[in-house]
Amino acid sequence: MLASGQTLKLLSVVLYEQEAVNEIASLKAQAAKNFGGVSTGIGFWGSPGWVLGGAAVLGLLEGALSNSAKKQGIELLRVAEEKYQLLVQNSVSFDALELLNAQYPHPQSWFALRETIVDVSKMNWRERDALLARFQKTKKDIANDKLKVQSRYIHNGDEFVNFETNVGKLSVRWSHVVAYFPPQRPLADKQSALSGQTPNPQPPVISFRDMQTFPRGTTVYKTRGGLLALLPDGSVLFDDGKDGRSHASVDDYRKVAGDRDAWEIFNEF
Repeated sequence: MLASGQTLKLLSVVLYEQEAVNEIASLKAQAAKNFGGVSTGIGFWGSPGWVLGGAAVLGLLEGALSNSAKKQGIELLRVAEEKYQLLVQNSVSFDALELLNAQYPHPQSWFALRETIVDVSKMNWRERDALLARFQKTKKDIANDKLKVQSRYIHNGDEFVNFETNVGKLSVRWSHVVAYFPPQRPLADKQSALSGQTPNPQPPVISFRDMQTFPRGTTVYKTRGGLLALLPDGSVLFDDGKDGRSHASVDDYRKVAGDRDAWEIFNEF
């Protein structure tokens, strides 16, 4: 529900490849250090100020700044602009029922998974090893120079969220949303399930069997008992060799496990 009182039904959401989003964020952070507190006047990625005038602003800044570090910052932003355009071109619209973490009213928590096949035939051994490590695969997973992986897609961090609703495609400033109700399975699916028929496939559950299902903001720790995932909502998932054993909080886990040790970070999502 919007602040105006209008109610919209969420049908699908546009998400972006996580690796590309993180790369752009890294470029922005590097550029910000070079500017040393000087404002670029550009604002959010995807905002009218960036999409319509980003290149022009960069041109003006380049002429105004004399410091070499600041000019290097301009070059970083120019690279980020090019990568942002590719990010938009390669965006994917996911059905609302494919969203993981859709129960949370924060687009930054939402993500979806998409299976893709990567051709590794032209990669050198370092590139292959990096790819395998990135997706937690082994050489045994490569068949005929092809590697099947699950890519994670997330919100790009912009203040606007692009989605399709019952009234068409919209770009909405999320701060104007005053109430949110998570996407629900269609009634027909529920009736099919009750009658014994196979309903539409549901999104995968969060599981240690595939860490790519962990939501953005998850931190995985090494504990004396094994791996433990601290989820964005504060709950904990302990690797029990299956999907994982859930705990309401870190304190709850520590009480059950009798664990008071300091933990080492294993991975961050």
